[in-house]
Amino acid sequence: MITTTTDTFSFSRLLMVLRHDIEQDWKDLSFKTLAVLGLLAGGLLIGLFMGHPFGVYDMQVLNWFQSWFMFIFVVGSWVMASEVLKSFSSKTRAVNAMMLPATRSEKFLSRVVIATVGYIIMVLVALAATEVIFLALRPMFDIQGDSSMFVYVIHHTFVPEIHSKFVDDAGNLIDIEMTVVGAFCSITTTSWIFSVFALGSSLWRKHVFVKSLTMVFVISSLINFSIGWFIVASMKEDIYNVPNMLILMGIITGVLTIANWIVTYQLYKRRQIIS
Repeated sequence: MITTTTDTFSFSRLLMVLRHDIEQDWKDLSFKTLAVLGLLAGGLLIGLFMGHPFGVYDMQVLNWFQSWFMFIFVVGSWVMASEVLKSFSSKTRAVNAMMLPATRSEKFLSRVVIATVGYIIMVLVALAATEVIFLALRPMFDIQGDSSMFVYVIHHTFVPEIHSKFVDDAGNLIDIEMTVVGAFCSITTTSWIFSVFALGSSLWRKHVFVKSLTMVFVISSLINFSIGWFIVASMKEDIYNVPNMLILMGIITGVLTIANWIVTYQLYKRRQIIS
């Protein structure tokens, strides 16, 4: 049986396409890395100057910077997702992409890897450079402590601590069920938002970020309205349960995430034919 690149998947070809895409976009990726570095360094300086007159302590700076890092990381991921199909932003790039000796799934997966794994690497490089700036400025601002900003941010952003029990603002003990369910809902919601921007990259050629952001607000408003109506109805029936509501929200956004990626890939294949 004779097989071609249209009906087989090869990891080596995926790496070839990935290398091609990186070489083609290295200037843009480098610029984005420098942009992230500039934003992180700017946020660090804001935190230092805001606290300097009052005596800045190590943990105060780290707490502020970790919040700022989360904001930049999330918004940056939306930007990367909105450029998943950047290879089809022009006729020349589209022809070059279609001429590559690889399957459509390999080409598509290459773009997704750059927007996810590649973006994380870019952010880590920028964060490491910001750490160097922080170490250089520490004596100037007389910052006490010797904590590593890089380790602190990575730990509190990507490795959250899950305790078996914790106390809420009202002093009530909440068991691990709420922690796990809350994490599940957060992950699925974040994944859904990312998939919306990826879908937007397959729907529009211009102003993808703005249009996708508008789509997120509209759809999330409809979901929140529906969930709110369901909560009111369940409270009247005395069946309201917070974990169940979070699970429902997580399931809805999880299903929408899968649907978005399926549609994105189908539109990608169609664009390869008509571009």
